[in-house]
Amino acid sequence: MLADWTSLLFLSSAVLAAAGGHSYNHAALHAKRQNADQQDQTAAKARWGQLQQEYLDSLRANLEPEGTCTWDTMTVRREWGDMSSEAKQDYLRAIHCLKELPGKTDRNEQTGVPGARSRWDDFTVAHMRNVNDVHRSPWLAVWHRHFVATLEKAMQEECGYKYGHPYWHWSKYLDQDVNTWPMFDNSPDSISGNGTQTGPLCACVNEGPLANWTVTLGPYPGSWGCSANPRDDGLGYNPRCIDRTFQPSNLKSNEYSDVVFVIDNSTDADSFARHVEMEQPSVHNYPHIFMGGTQIDVTFSSQDPWFFFHHCMLEYVFNLWQSRDWDGRTTSLPNADTFTEYRRTTGWALPVPAPTLDSTLWLQEVFENITVREAMWPNKNLYCYRYE
Repeated sequence: MLADWTSLLFLSSAVLAAAGGHSYNHAALHAKRQNADQQDQTAAKARWGQLQQEYLDSLRANLEPEGTCTWDTMTVRREWGDMSSEAKQDYLRAIHCLKELPGKTDRNEQTGVPGARSRWDDFTVAHMRNVNDVHRSPWLAVWHRHFVATLEKAMQEECGYKYGHPYWHWSKYLDQDVNTWPMFDNSPDSISGNGTQTGPLCACVNEGPLANWTVTLGPYPGSWGCSANPRDDGLGYNPRCIDRTFQPSNLKSNEYSDVVFVIDNSTDADSFARHVEMEQPSVHNYPHIFMGGTQIDVTFSSQDPWFFFHHCMLEYVFNLWQSRDWDGRTTSLPNADTFTEYRRTTGWALPVPAPTLDSTLWLQEVFENITVREAMWPNKNLYCYRYE
């Protein structure tokens, strides 16, 4: 059974309360979160800056002396608000390029995805194919790392994009009106803003650079979308607008203190996974709820380019967390048992997928397979990037 982000968040408290026999104490962690919420955000922001600098120093120190990835050749990922107008326009050009390039996905009515049309849709299909395995599972961080990196590579190699994929810093603009954020201000240098509600399940983005962006797959029956898909599985061709229904109150768990908490208080892969998507602050889940609209249909949520801004930030947090102990945190994965009760209670399929470092990291048929081990470092093997 597929669930949406909202139902998973509503159910999370009950699931964790029922898990009293586990080695962690949710009540104690919740109390810590309440205390953290009272921290001076200025101090938390300063701590973020310290973690960022330590990450950069550590990353540089861990470059392979004879490797092909050097500080000068690294792709640099920057926050959207820190990018030049030229870089933003290059990004917008590149995503529209991928949207216009013909896709490689099999469109057979019986065995393929007949609604897929473009190279961008190839990535939507990858998320759709893996949705049950890479959420509420040990796969979340490493799979989405490769997902973002593969999109970035396609933008660069197939569309001539000259920069790193932008990220959205969850905490940076929380003291400002969401409609003024650089990402959402509907200016020519934005990715468009909120949608305009025109029906009970329809809020089209109709201003800004993505006003004419076409979402083609989904939704599943009963999920959010201005028009129903012609197929019950959501795989038919269904061109429509991006939907967004901003709810800024859902970002209360993405303040600087929350993000710093995840990095400083996740002592192993299990606790990192729990803090990211199963218990407070749940920094991965709440931004999807904040966006609403297209993001409510988890399976097809990556159709809105915003999805990759969010997951690029999650990947940044993953990088900073790993940098506290590169050797230990590039060779360990969360235990599948950590997710069993949560998935059972929230309706996600069992058993929990249990990757090892030698497992194949698969997107879909049109993309190259790699191993989990190859995806564990941001500056070795297949990747060469950093965050600034």
